[in-house]
Amino acid sequence: MAAPSPRCRSTAISYSERAIASAARGNSPGRPCPPRTTGTPAIEKLLYVDRMARAHGDEPPLVTDEYFDEPVERLRATLAEWYSHLDQRGRRSLGLPRLLNTDLRRLFPSARGVSAESFMIAYRSRMLYEVNYWTGMDLDRLGELIDALIERIHSLGLRVAAGQESRTLIGVVALLTTLVMNHHYTNQFVRR
Repeated sequence: MAAPSPRCRSTAISYSERAIASAARGNSPGRPCPPRTTGTPAIEKLLYVDRMARAHGDEPPLVTDEYFDEPVERLRATLAEWYSHLDQRGRRSLGLPRLLNTDLRRLFPSARGVSAESFMIAYRSRMLYEVNYWTGMDLDRLGELIDALIERIHSLGLRVAAGQESRTLIGVVALLTTLVMNHHYTNQFVRR
């Protein structure tokens, strides 16, 4: 193998497909592959990366912009600060306050009926489409908002009364639209 250039040292190093698959399983080369890991997406991805490294490892990297966002000397945020906006699952935190619980209890006042969580899940895609259509809110961010409301509804144990499905759906869509428009104008879903 040719000596890697300093620009692309990490991509020029290439391993055999057997060694990559073995390393992905945590095995030494030559050991048999456990059936549960054969053909997994992780191994397929490693093999793809190996093929691309072999095909393009000697090429200089494509540089599309000669400027960095910020010079390294000016970076002051720690990793903890940089990632502080993420919740425990690695998603961006929406910062929805407890005050929203009052509105949710008003939308789902019944102690009997179908689970409000299952109601929201059943109408999630329709709400996502309609609110996105009328507000222009980014689909990913809107999906995160709906999912956060579903989690909150689940934790509160809310229910939809029989015969109140239409009224409740209209109320939920109105609440979602209000939260989205707040976000458009204040960059927060709920003003504090």
